[in-house]
Amino acid sequence: MKKVWGVLTVVTLLTITSCYADFENAYLGARSTGFGQAGVSLALDPETVLYNPAGLFNLRGYGVSMGTQRLLTGLTDGSELIQDVLIGYLSLGNGGTLAVALHNYKLGQFYAEDTQTVGYAYGFRPWFWRYPVMIGMNVKLLTKRYFTDQYIIYEPLFKTYGLTKQGMECDFGMVTNYGEHVAVGFAVQNFVRTSLNFTGESTTPLIFRIGTSYHGDIITAAVDLVVKRLNVMVNAGGEYTPVLNNNIIFRAGLGVGTGEYLLASTGIGYKFGNMVVDYSFSYPLLTTGTNWGTHSVCVKMLAVPPKERAEKQFDRGEEKQVKQYNRKQIDAFIKQGKYVVAEGDTLPVIAEKVYGNRGLWRELYNANKERVKPSFELIPGQVLILPNSGEGGEKK
Repeated sequence: MKKVWGVLTVVTLLTITSCYADFENAYLGARSTGFGQAGVSLALDPETVLYNPAGLFNLRGYGVSMGTQRLLTGLTDGSELIQDVLIGYLSLGNGGTLAVALHNYKLGQFYAEDTQTVGYAYGFRPWFWRYPVMIGMNVKLLTKRYFTDQYIIYEPLFKTYGLTKQGMECDFGMVTNYGEHVAVGFAVQNFVRTSLNFTGESTTPLIFRIGTSYHGDIITAAVDLVVKRLNVMVNAGGEYTPVLNNNIIFRAGLGVGTGEYLLASTGIGYKFGNMVVDYSFSYPLLTTGTNWGTHSVCVKMLAVPPKERAEKQFDRGEEKQVKQYNRKQIDAFIKQGKYVVAEGDTLPVIAEKVYGNRGLWRELYNANKERVKPSFELIPGQVLILPNSGEGGEKK
C-alpha cells in the first residue's frame, strides 16, 4: 500500500508541474486575506512587499513581520499545504524604504517553493500631481524543490534534471492618493515570465492588480480587479475599528471571478504598543471537497526610531515659499489649541513655528494621527490639534 501511495505522489507532482506554472499560491498576509485579498492600494503594512512593493514607502522606522498560513485545512486525503513568511523592512528616510522577505510554500513532505525577495520603494511629488506618488520594485529568487524518497529518486525525469530548479522574477507597483481619503494603486507581478518547469513549457503566473480604497476614521474599504492568466477576479472588503476601542479591528471580504472562484473571508486584528496581531479565515464557497478553510496568522513588531521620514518627507514643500503667520496669529492658534495648515507647511515647519523647536514634530504627529496620512502629507486649510497648548499658552 505504501508503494502505491509513493507512485501516486510522483504522478500527481509531475502532473501538477507539467500542466500549471509554479508559484501559483500567492500569500498576501493575514490582513489583506481578511478583507477578501483586496489591498493593492492600501499598502499600509510590511506584507505589502508581497503584492505591491510601492506601499513600503508608507512604512516608518523599521520592523519585522512573521506570518503563517494553513491552506484548505482538513482535506480528506490528509494533505498539508503550508505557507510561512518572514519580512523585515527599514526606512531610509527621504531615500525610500528597503525590505527583505523569505517565503516558503510546502506540500507535505513532497514538494516546496522558496522565494527570497528584496524590495525597494521611493516616494515623490510630481509637478503635475498634488499628492505623493509611491513606486516600488521587487527582485525575487525562486527555488522549487522536490524532497527525496525511495520512489522519487528513481523517477527518470528527476534523475535527468535533478530535484531543484531556480529562477529570477520581478514585480512593480505604484500607489497614490486621490483626495484626502481615497487611494489608487496597481501592481504587475512576475513580469519576467521565468520558466521553472523541467520541460520549460510553462512560466510563473503573470498577475495584474489594480484597485482603489477609502480610508476613514473608523472604516476602511477596498476593491481590486485581478487578472491572472485567463482568469478575472474582483475582490472587495473592508475593516472596522470601533470608536470605543481602536485597538481592535474587524474585517470581512468577498471575492468573485471566473474559474469557479468564489471566496468568503473574515478576520480580526489587535494592536498593543508597537505590536500588531492579525488573524484571518477564508473559505472557497464553490469547493467540491471537504475542508475547513484557510487560516492565516501574522505578528508584526514595528519599532520606530527617534528619526523617521517625517523630518524630510517630500520636503520640496520647504523649498517653496512658506506662508508665514505673524506672532499674533501664532499666539491665537496656541490659545485655541488648533492650527490651520498653510501652503508649504510640514510637521517640522509647524513645530518650529509654534514651539520654536523642529524636533517636536513627533508630538504634533502623535496628537493628529487620525488627521495625518501615513505619507505625512498635509493639505492647506487642514486643521491640526496643538498638544499641550490651549489655556496654558506654551508648550510644556
